[in-house]
Amino acid sequence: MLSTERCSNYSEQQIKEIESDIKAGMTEEQAFYCQRPCYTFPQRCQIRLAFSQKLTKNQIALLDNTDFSGDQMYQIRTGLVGGIPIEKVRIYADQRFTDIQMHMIRNCIEKNASSEYLKIIANPEFTHEQMFVIQDGIEKKLPVEKIKLYAKPEFTHAQMREIFEGILSDLSIHQILIYAKREFNSEQMTQIRWGLSGFDTSKSFPNVNSIKKLAEEEVLLYARPEFTKDQMWKIRECFEHGLVKDEVSIIANPDFSEDQMYVMEEAYSSGLTIKQVELFADPRLTPEQMDHCCHKILCEEPEADVSLYKEVALQYNLPDELSSEYINAIKKGIPKKKLELIAKSDTTPEQKMFLFHMISNAKKSNPHLQAKEKGR
Repeated sequence: MLSTERCSNYSEQQIKEIESDIKAGMTEEQAFYCQRPCYTFPQRCQIRLAFSQKLTKNQIALLDNTDFSGDQMYQIRTGLVGGIPIEKVRIYADQRFTDIQMHMIRNCIEKNASSEYLKIIANPEFTHEQMFVIQDGIEKKLPVEKIKLYAKPEFTHAQMREIFEGILSDLSIHQILIYAKREFNSEQMTQIRWGLSGFDTSKSFPNVNSIKKLAEEEVLLYARPEFTKDQMWKIRECFEHGLVKDEVSIIANPDFSEDQMYVMEEAYSSGLTIKQVELFADPRLTPEQMDHCCHKILCEEPEADVSLYKEVALQYNLPDELSSEYINAIKKGIPKKKLELIAKSDTTPEQKMFLFHMISNAKKSNPHLQAKEKGR
């Protein structure tokens, strides 16, 4: 029977809980201890379970800290009840770890991870997502030096995953260090890793072509942070489609968009030489303008015409049809100054086209004007 004096400071509900705990096997001291006002309800539940599961004083003292949440207490208690030695539970019984981080570390301890592995993962600077990637490395029994390649707080968990996948692909440490850098995001890392190791899609994605393994010097051509992952993809594909390094070197310029890169790749595939592609390999040209240059070369137009088209396109930013009309007018002997006035005028493309036609036709129908121009 509980003494009236001792129960005077407790509510009727608390007294019922105390009586229930005593019936369940707790001592009176333990039952009253669980009702300390400093505990939240989840914390009280964990202390109650610790007593009922016959944990020792030292074990209970480890989790009996109101700075721990109920969920954190749960991870500590579960480890102790599961037979983990108290000195190993202390590895994660730290307020800096969330309950999920505690669970990740406890899981490694339960799987008999070595002290070297535990030193790596038990770092509060890692998020639980980062710890998950480290745990995968521990479960694969990767050498400590290889896990340390990606077990760095400055890497996101996605970046860590890419480095981990490179290790599983049997890339050498030298190869992994090509892309294991903070300045590459995880998607850029993927493109570099695929280039270094290749990727057999036959099992996972049977309808997708496998990715070809490239030579290291080819990968280094695009393993640069200034390239987006889409630009990297396009450059890598150029090698897969049979282009050689000298050809791809023209394309591998971060100032080119993926569409511009595609035009140049198609130009090579159509039989153009490096020298011919260089005529229009200019980031200032739109993909459409570059394609127009390519078409001119394929139609065996003089190199001078291609250069003139590029000059007009860059100087006046005229649509293709107007650029062609401008060039035709020059070929007909129309003075460049007159054409420049029209090209630079604040008129619509339709108005410019009309003026180009008018000035060309005027010269064609006026022999006197033709003779005068010749005389000049």
